[in-house]
Amino acid sequence: MRKSAIAILLPTLIACLVFAGQSEITPRDILNRSLAAHGGEKLTQWNSLEIKGAVDMLDGITFRGAFRLFAKSPGKIRVERDLTVAQGGRYFYEDFLNNGIAWSRRNLVPARGNLDDMNRWWNRCFGIAHYATKAESATRKEDAVVEWREKADVQSTEYKIAASRPAYVITAIIGGNSADLYIDKETFYFLQEVAGRSKRLFWDFKKFGDVTWPTKVLDITAGARSEQITPFSYESVKYNVAMEDWLFTEDMPPASPDGWLHIPTSPGSPGRNRARS
Repeated sequence: MRKSAIAILLPTLIACLVFAGQSEITPRDILNRSLAAHGGEKLTQWNSLEIKGAVDMLDGITFRGAFRLFAKSPGKIRVERDLTVAQGGRYFYEDFLNNGIAWSRRNLVPARGNLDDMNRWWNRCFGIAHYATKAESATRKEDAVVEWREKADVQSTEYKIAASRPAYVITAIIGGNSADLYIDKETFYFLQEVAGRSKRLFWDFKKFGDVTWPTKVLDITAGARSEQITPFSYESVKYNVAMEDWLFTEDMPPASPDGWLHIPTSPGSPGRNRARS
């Protein structure tokens, strides 16, 4: 009788102990364990970073093209989307950040850049390390479930839930900007980032050398009527590869008070817009 009672109560006792242990974990513990799960200090100790993969972009129909990201410390980044279509030719989009100056090119024609967007791209180069090492404060919110969505084929616009994972939720603040971070409760992988109207989901993690990155990313922006979803796939992630400086200076606008110039702001953000004089 006593053995039967122990057998019945033991699973409940174990569950209570596990729950108690999880409820006591601090936000900093979660961030540090996530940092370790993704590669620790190797996420930040690099001179250059190269990511290659694919991207789907919607313009009436969906175009699938090559995606390339080149980053070089300090504060230089180049993001390329090379879209080649059967009818209509080739569309080549490039976005740059260098020394706090952001600009873009569309089919080699220079244009103004989106500095906030490029600062976000720069921060993403460090993954969870951006928050684990720079967060001025971190607080826990109620745990949640992260749902990964996929579409049936390239031309489909309907995304359906394909998988889900339980997650810790941490609100991290850097320089007055807050973001909700969703960390897998088992693997401690960084599953989702929500900041303002933007959301990024990360899935299907893979080890690239000593660092773990997602191979699938959904970049989601909330609009007035619907969400704009841009899916990326990462096929190659390499650190400390040789990069020429010209990659980050092509058609770079002059530093002058005409609206092109940018000046530093908070730590972790290479620059901001300077008001016209």
